[in-house]
Amino acid sequence: TLMVEISAKTKLNLDKLVEAIILQAEILDLKTDFESKATGVVLESKIDVGRGPVATIIVTTGTLKKGDFFVSGLQLGKVRAIINDKGKSINDAPPSTPIEILGINGAAKAGDDFIVLDNEKEAKTLSENRAQESKEEKNPLSFATQESAFSNSSAEELNLIIKSDVHGSSEAIKNAVGQIKHEEVKPKIILADIGMVTETDVTLAKASNAVLIAFNVKPSKEAKKLAENEKIKISSYNIIYEVLDYIKQKMSGLLSPDVHEAISGSAQILEIFKVSGAGKVAGCKIIEGEIYSTSNVRLIRDGTIIYTGKVGTLFREKNQVKQVNNGQECGITIKEYMDFQKNDTIEAFNVTSKERTI
Repeated sequence: TLMVEISAKTKLNLDKLVEAIILQAEILDLKTDFESKATGVVLESKIDVGRGPVATIIVTTGTLKKGDFFVSGLQLGKVRAIINDKGKSINDAPPSTPIEILGINGAAKAGDDFIVLDNEKEAKTLSENRAQESKEEKNPLSFATQESAFSNSSAEELNLIIKSDVHGSSEAIKNAVGQIKHEEVKPKIILADIGMVTETDVTLAKASNAVLIAFNVKPSKEAKKLAENEKIKISSYNIIYEVLDYIKQKMSGLLSPDVHEAISGSAQILEIFKVSGAGKVAGCKIIEGEIYSTSNVRLIRDGTIIYTGKVGTLFREKNQVKQVNNGQECGITIKEYMDFQKNDTIEAFNVTSKERTI
């Protein structure tokens, strides 16, 4: 493997790099035909305001000319303009030329092939055949793998709509989101496309309860107005890590909190009294810890939990109190429950919940 130490900043050894590439091309006998119909590879694609869909390609074989009919992935078009790396419009592009092309009917995907055909009819036929094949591959009736059918079947889903400036950004975000794994919640991208946020995106976000993310793009005026009216938040970012942090934060919000229960005290029922205005009151002795007027309680009879609720009132010598301690005798009422029996145990507990994060 040839290695050259270079620096684009200080222009160190750039001439040696060119020499090494030419030498390697000669040794490997890398040659191409200049005269045949052009083929190439899509490096990037975007939707430009004013120019429409733009594909950045590199020509690998043949010479691309203005007016050529072509197919790229599932898209087709006629070359309206060829723009070189210096931003100048040119009429043809020989092999190894990186160029931007106008005239494609939709956004191509990075990595798609680029093929020039004889005429529009041939281009349409090839494009239609590819679209049909793609539909058949995506047929929902085709058997799902066991893994996809059963994994995360009970997991909650966070629906995402992602609009970005270029296809490369969209792919990078999709791949990064795919790496976020959790047993209880998973991200689900229902739309990842390029171009500005439109009214359709906002409507889809409302209908699917999705998080709407704009990466390096702005919403249209109509979309912004609709989002404000429908109270849909459009989150704008230009750094991919911030997008991922935001998605993780939204996923964390779907996680059920960690609930911890701590027993604060227990009391044994010695007598049952009827008190006017309070109904049945359990006369108890605190045998462990403390019981507070705000405590959650459960009534236990013969080792079985009979009822779970909250303290209604705590009495000490006919006075209402906020707390009774170990060894003290007191009267306890439980909200919406009066079926006490002697020797029942009243156990007081506190519940604390802690938010979880991904």
